[in-house]
Amino acid sequence: MKKSDQTKQKIKDAALTLISEKGAASTSTREIADLAEVSEATVFKYYKTKDVLLHSLFTSLLEDIGNSKVERSIYMMKDGPSYSSAEAYIQILKDKMYIFGMEVAKAQVLFQEILVNADARDLFYEKIWSRTYEMVNYIIERGKQDKVFVDVDTFYIRKFLFSMFFYTHSYELKLDPEAVNHSFQEQFDTVFSLVERALLNGDRNNKN
Repeated sequence: MKKSDQTKQKIKDAALTLISEKGAASTSTREIADLAEVSEATVFKYYKTKDVLLHSLFTSLLEDIGNSKVERSIYMMKDGPSYSSAEAYIQILKDKMYIFGMEVAKAQVLFQEILVNADARDLFYEKIWSRTYEMVNYIIERGKQDKVFVDVDTFYIRKFLFSMFFYTHSYELKLDPEAVNHSFQEQFDTVFSLVERALLNGDRNNKN
């Protein structure tokens, strides 16, 4: 990696750390420069304004998600074999949703920007949300078609799953002091056990 690329990455890493802790509005370019151990002029050399830096950081986070195997998996599943095991469907859905189990700092910055920045929200919808929406719908509807899921309204399953991620990454540590006693993996597994109960048709012996 070129030195200039290393410097740009240091600046973005510093911005990520500070914004996840304080929010974008309360984070100054001086603070970012100090944490990155560069001058403020260097920050502006690579990013003309703080907004440009935020956009670059946000885009990088979206690319991290988009480059994951999750992005490609739904298209592979559409051309793949039919699944007769309810457990197989649950595992597929679980694997795909874990995309939002990214590092807390990254998730906090991502969700903060979505809440306050209309451009960021549109970009997130275009790059991630619309595809994830399609993926979750497809898996659940196919599970219904293969009669391994009950005929539950997919809207409520989506709402339950995505609400869990937004709450966990955006508000939980501030509102729920007990959150520090539960890892994200533990919470994720528990939530999915509830989703599994909602989706399965009751035939627990169907384990082909």
